[in-house]
Amino acid sequence: SGARVKGAYTAGDRTKLATQIADAITAQGSENIDIIVFNIMTNDTDSTSYGNYATAMAKTDINTLDLTNFAEAIRYAFWKVSSQWVNAKIYACTPIRRVNGFNEVNMNACINLLKQIAEYYNITIIDQYNKSGISQQYEIVGVGRYLTDGLHPSILGQKLQSKLISNEIIKDFIFKTIY
Repeated sequence: SGARVKGAYTAGDRTKLATQIADAITAQGSENIDIIVFNIMTNDTDSTSYGNYATAMAKTDINTLDLTNFAEAIRYAFWKVSSQWVNAKIYACTPIRRVNGFNEVNMNACINLLKQIAEYYNITIIDQYNKSGISQQYEIVGVGRYLTDGLHPSILGQKLQSKLISNEIIKDFIFKTIY
């Protein structure tokens, strides 16, 4: 999506996931949507305001979620989209690996929260972190093998991502069709 997970809706500010979701709902309304893919988190694992699963899930009103908190912002996104498009198959991708030296504890905390909240909403995880083919060994601050700046994917990195995502979706639909 190219957006931060954290952050409240701000009209015209496409750097916030809440804004992108609101824009999609305005544009698509209740049209049938078959597949939704969240490819998020590259810009959200650099802070400490992660929150926690229990607090995020204890809230019973979507409007009380704190969108400056990672866990609650993820819950907001999944709740809003799964309520709007009830028949859509929803996927959430873990972030890709980054240049060496990045705080893996932060990354793992975010990935674990993403997986827990996705499981609650029956959202399928696509594990780009471990399966994309992007390895920290070949990335540098600057242009690496698959990253343009040690963080964001180059065209080659995007091709690896799209191959993994499309293969996982196809595999999911073929498996469910056969069985």
